Amino acid sequence: MSGQWIEIPASQVIDKQDGEEIEPFDRTSRVEVDKDGFVPLERLAEYKFKEVYQLGPDTDKKVKETVSRVKQLARYLLEKQTALVAFFSWGRGYQFYTAVIYPYERKDGMMWLLMGMSEGILQLDQAWSLEAEEEKSAKLAPVPQARKKPKVTISK
Repeated sequence: MSGQWIEIPASQVIDKQDGEEIEPFDRTSRVEVDKDGFVPLERLAEYKFKEVYQLGPDTDKKVKETVSRVKQLARYLLEKQTALVAFFSWGRGYQFYTAVIYPYERKDGMMWLLMGMSEGILQLDQAWSLEAEEEKSAKLAPVPQARKKPKVTISK
């Protein structure tokens, strides 16, 4: 009442989401794609990417992952013209993203496996579409999104 700020101890603060108490979570240790977590490559433009990362093999001697394993995944996705969609948590906190893993190949044959961190999907109102042909406005399948309360493997 005196116009000064009073700090509330952390022990008296509770974070809630949809009425349930939640705690901050750590970085995801594994990216797990559900069986319906696929999207055609032409739908990538519908995701709003915050950041994009290049993926590579884990070169740790204990893991023993080879470069060919990552190349095989990139080639498979390119052949099927599809991308993988999964949940991803970056750092400690409450923020989670939809991770979209997709191949990128240049005309000269150079190829990368990329992961785009998306916070959402572009939801454009079809009523304002400038498309002249109404036949082309066929209904598209829904784009997979991360769940509100994802099931993930959390690192220790």
